[in-house]
Amino acid sequence: MSSTDSPPLIAREEPAANVPEYTVSEISGAVKKTVERDFAFVRVRGELSGVKRHTSGHVYLDLK
Repeated sequence: MSSTDSPPLIAREEPAANVPEYTVSEISGAVKKTVERDFAFVRVRGELSGVKRHTSGHVYLDLK
């Protein structure tokens, strides 16, 4: 798909009246609650790459 084939970023039609509208914060909060509820206790096995330690003490990495 070329950049000319991509859909527009702004909707050209009015959304259907029966489709609920949510803020980004509402969606983010719902996802957070769902993950915390459904995955409260887990162990994750994966591969770390791109590990970078910041001077603030934070560690940034990719988990695959």
